[in-house]
Amino acid sequence: MSGSSPKGPFTLVTVNTAPERARRLIGRMVEALKDRYTINYAANCETIEEVAPKVKEFQPDVLFCASMWTAEQAEEIQYIARSLRPCIKTHAIPHGLQVERGPDAIVEHLLELRHHVVHFHGFRPAIRVFFALTIYTFAAARPDMLSFRPLRGPSLSRAFSTSRRLNFELSYQVFTPDAKANHAQKGGDPIIFMHGLFGSKMNNRSISKVLTRDLNREVFIVDLRNHGHSPHAPEHNYRIMADDVENFLHRHRISKSVLIGHSMGAKVAMTVALRSPTLVSALVPVDNSPIKAPLGSDFRKYVNGMLEIEAAKVTKQSEADKILAPHEQSVPIRQFLLTNLIRHDDGHLKFRVPLNVLSKSLDEMADFPWHEPGEVHYDGPTLFVRGTKSHYVRDETIPAIKKFFPNAEIADVDAGHWLISEKPEDFRRAVVDFLKKHA
Repeated sequence: MSGSSPKGPFTLVTVNTAPERARRLIGRMVEALKDRYTINYAANCETIEEVAPKVKEFQPDVLFCASMWTAEQAEEIQYIARSLRPCIKTHAIPHGLQVERGPDAIVEHLLELRHHVVHFHGFRPAIRVFFALTIYTFAAARPDMLSFRPLRGPSLSRAFSTSRRLNFELSYQVFTPDAKANHAQKGGDPIIFMHGLFGSKMNNRSISKVLTRDLNREVFIVDLRNHGHSPHAPEHNYRIMADDVENFLHRHRISKSVLIGHSMGAKVAMTVALRSPTLVSALVPVDNSPIKAPLGSDFRKYVNGMLEIEAAKVTKQSEADKILAPHEQSVPIRQFLLTNLIRHDDGHLKFRVPLNVLSKSLDEMADFPWHEPGEVHYDGPTLFVRGTKSHYVRDETIPAIKKFFPNAEIADVDAGHWLISEKPEDFRRAVVDFLKKHA
């Protein structure tokens, strides 16, 4: 870039509990990049509560979240920043890298991101600065660490994709096999993993990393509409969610994929496979059936409890849990539902998901787009994974399953509806064995 003026200026805000360290490292990064970019380091946030006011005040182009925050905290930080400034570029170092493998791991992660910079040359300069600053923040501070070992395990190559509401892009992450650790050819078509009602892509991160490793293929985890960081919209049914997924496949130039979905996500996956079979090389619905069946009273109770929490204007998660407890006795399920809480500008905790939309859509979630088994069918390899302690895939539904999916197999897991979290190893084994054999 010699002979041309530095690009920018770009405003940067960091979120780091050690402000002096953040200031020192960013200072070195700014100095290292001064011939190419003009970067104004506006402020550091020591707490999550400081993020909203400082994003409003400084209108940063880039927000950098340090690795001491948990994944849930980092997601909340980024959500707050994006809700106030949709064009902001955010990045968080995955929590635990330094704890598990020492400080070198952080720099290894940043250099792995550097390998993907070539894919962003057509984007706005702020995006390239975003990648550059994540590298220089640490590399400039430790020049002795410019020679690195390859990353072990899957690398996160597209972190926390944002959504543009106009085009209804689903938020996602993708895990890719470590090319140096896996010398064999890629294992097959990418996997698209979809969560259930009130869930998000974060629910499937751990199992997706394992599937990436064991199957040597990409795994995309997505936030379906009205969930996670994906856009909100008044329509919430399986046909329109299938539209979203098909658009996602086309946008990312994925001609064939393996669809895995749990609960609500299972019916979305089935809908895509039945109406667009050429896009799907294999299908794995998890604990749901292709029939119209009542959701039961649990989900209605969840909504009522969540609405009570918002009405109470709580400021602590413990307060929210006390309100939810009469509606759901299971602590893990309450914790799952409360992962949707975020702190708003007024200091109160509110739910990320649009409760008004989802509460009106519960009947749609109990339905299925086709009511006559066999009126359409998907002939590709299909594995229904069901929890034997759950009521969503009863033996009497198997004839309907076979009419919609003639090549379906059934895998039983000794668990309830939340079988992926209850018995992750049993689920992993069933999926890996099936895909190694069929796809």
